[in-house]
Amino acid sequence: MNDIKQRHQAGLICLGVAVLIVLTNLIGKSVPAGNEWLILASAAVFFLCGIQLLTDVKGRISYLLGGTVCVLFAALGFYVAFPNGTVSGGIPLIPASWNQTIGHFLFGCGAVIAAGLAVYFFTKAVKPAESDPAQKPTN
Repeated sequence: MNDIKQRHQAGLICLGVAVLIVLTNLIGKSVPAGNEWLILASAAVFFLCGIQLLTDVKGRISYLLGGTVCVLFAALGFYVAFPNGTVSGGIPLIPASWNQTIGHFLFGCGAVIAAGLAVYFFTKAVKPAESDPAQKPTN
């Protein structure tokens, strides 16, 4: 298979997953009231990744898409890390309170990393390219 065909297939799969998330959760009304933004943020991540894979945009638009995806990941991570909700699963043979603390800590670390990447991507999207002679000041 060639690379372009694989990118397009992966992009279509991402778009399909975004539509599936919205259809099964929002239209099916299986989401508790007030948490609809979680579903929309998750679907938006898949949608933006699918658009990036299908169009193969470069430059500032690509940085904007990457920054937006990282902001959505950070928002989801901070939502899990800071409210008093519970994290499911965990490491066997350690107390449940430790599992909760470790889970919240790891989600928080991931959210901070994603927020830092978002700042980096948005900075790259706004900052003029150093190699572009049209952007350099003339004396």
